[in-house]
Amino acid sequence: MLIKDINSIPEFTAGDDTILRVILHPDNEPLPIGYSLAHARVKPGKISYPHTLKSTEVYYENTGTGDLVFLCVVNPAWKSEDEAISRPI
Repeated sequence: MLIKDINSIPEFTAGDDTILRVILHPDNEPLPIGYSLAHARVKPGKISYPHTLKSTEVYYENTGTGDLVFLCVVNPAWKSEDEAISRPI
């Protein structure tokens, strides 16, 4: 079993402006997994720009007041070259 404290994982802003913490990725963990798992946040009044992946992306959303918080599961694991982001000009 692998247990992680979400607050100990560094945050960064992804290309779609979502605030991410990578929980699991096969490049970072000595685990036989083929997917990646990230904790994501979008602050009130902000958006996540539309994007597409060559792989499958599944979200688990926690709605309510404040930040939109959700988990992203990408299978096979996320790679930057597999993502296209659509930003307004």
